[in-house]
Amino acid sequence: MLSIIIPVLNEAPGIAATLQALQKQGDGCEVIVVDGGSRDGTPALVRQFPVTLVERPNAPGGIAGHFNAAAQLARGDVLLFLHADVTLPPDTPALIAAALRDPAVIGGGFRSRFDSDHWFLRFSSWHMNRRITRGQRGRLFYGDMGPFVRREVFARIGGYPAIAFMEDHAFAWRLMRTGPLAVIDAPLIISARRFREEGVVRTVLWAQWIKLLFYGGVPPATLGPIYRGNTRRARRGAPSKDAG
Repeated sequence: MLSIIIPVLNEAPGIAATLQALQKQGDGCEVIVVDGGSRDGTPALVRQFPVTLVERPNAPGGIAGHFNAAAQLARGDVLLFLHADVTLPPDTPALIAAALRDPAVIGGGFRSRFDSDHWFLRFSSWHMNRRITRGQRGRLFYGDMGPFVRREVFARIGGYPAIAFMEDHAFAWRLMRTGPLAVIDAPLIISARRFREEGVVRTVLWAQWIKLLFYGGVPPATLGPIYRGNTRRARRGAPSKDAG
């Protein structure tokens, strides 16, 4: 069985559509939604679906803590970590099962594209897809790329690292260094809603700058407030000319 784990916080605008899409994946998967303390009615929407809801308001550990807690409850032998604004391709359980037929493969991720024709998002998708298909060392599957892993491997490597920010990057490196990873060619679809709200070019470049600071040694606990503060300012501001 495939266990799909989704962390949420105030995702009322889109969570119903995400869960409706997951119902079409069939009986080969379970869905676990971990709510970090939403105040917009997200838990009530989640309860309308045949999924497991785990509520962890004010729980320590951030998203990494949510993922690790849900993994403890999961029944599947493969874990897939999914952002709430990402739509998986049809027949995902079968695609992952096929990718893991090779016992040496420990996990993997998906090619991706945005639900937008904005030129900068098309370039971003092209760059990500090119990187993961050029070889194992480029197979860093971040949070919006649908990383999946065998359950026993997840336990062996200690799950997600206990950091408050950039946990998906740290986990991607941890996974890549552990063993061979597969690429699912059928792309997942990433919502461009946040990029449209905050400005496409500005949002992508800001994320890249934060990533450079992280890899340059700036602590996640320092980066998190900086990133979130910039996001709030962008949403309060006027629509950017690059919103596209």
